[in-house]
Amino acid sequence: MCLELDHLYICVKKKAPEIKILQNAGLELAPDTTSHTGQGTAAIFFNFENFYLELIWVENPDELNKFDKKLTEKFAMASNGGSPFGIGLHRHDPSDRPLPFKTNSYYAEWMKPGSSIDNAEIEHINQPEIFVVAPYMNWSQAIKDYPKLLETTKHQAGMRQLTRLIISGPEIPGESEAMRVLDEQRIVEFKSAKEHLAELVFDNAGEGKSIDCRPVLPLLIYY
Repeated sequence: MCLELDHLYICVKKKAPEIKILQNAGLELAPDTTSHTGQGTAAIFFNFENFYLELIWVENPDELNKFDKKLTEKFAMASNGGSPFGIGLHRHDPSDRPLPFKTNSYYAEWMKPGSSIDNAEIEHINQPEIFVVAPYMNWSQAIKDYPKLLETTKHQAGMRQLTRLIISGPEIPGESEAMRVLDEQRIVEFKSAKEHLAELVFDNAGEGKSIDCRPVLPLLIYY
């Protein structure tokens, strides 16, 4: 399999007031906020050694709607029963082998010229967005190239590496080719449920502890 998990995003309210529940549980917020110029969104991050959690919101609705009406719908539905999740993947080698599911490429002003993100085709608004980032966005490679980034992965709660990701919700897994591939390859597990939920398991849950962020965030963390 040419793909590995890179990050998970969750759609949140503007300026992400939801971060407090994670900070109070012993997670350290990364120092930088990213503005997606030309896309109308912005985000903050919780970094780990092999993965990061992104909380993303609409910063400029007009700019977002002009950029991508489907993404506008994604954010609108995320607060009204649709999936709030996006699953970011990266290639684990520089191969140009075809991706194992159908995708559509897009480019935005905030990205490096000549690069693109490949979005998997999804069947239903209740399904998470699945996409493959451009090579320069690869989080695992960034950690290797810039060791100082490891300082942003140290959390008071102690979790270090993601070892399992489970995404649940209505219409999951449905007929999604991308979700089937990720599930078969044990990159992400998908389960049908009435409510949207992401379960992050760090370090094989060796401490036997958990953080339940509901109802503030549809998120359960085990470590």
